[in-house]
Amino acid sequence: MKNDDAKRLKRAIESDRMSMTAKSTELIIKDVEYVLQDYFKLSGKPKLSINYKDGRYTVEITFKADDLKTFAVLPA
Repeated sequence: MKNDDAKRLKRAIESDRMSMTAKSTELIIKDVEYVLQDYFKLSGKPKLSINYKDGRYTVEITFKADDLKTFAVLPA
């Protein structure tokens, strides 16, 4: 196998490994929404963006809320 072919194969495997299925993304969104509801009155479903570049993931979660809920802060 040529070096270029090996590099191309490695990139294909890494790309396939980091791909998220729709079910995986939906599960993460549900988990995040569950936690956010403890602190905010959400006005819609959170949105999730996952990008992979240079060996690192960038994860962005955005959401809209109508209000901040009252919650107690535990002593340090």
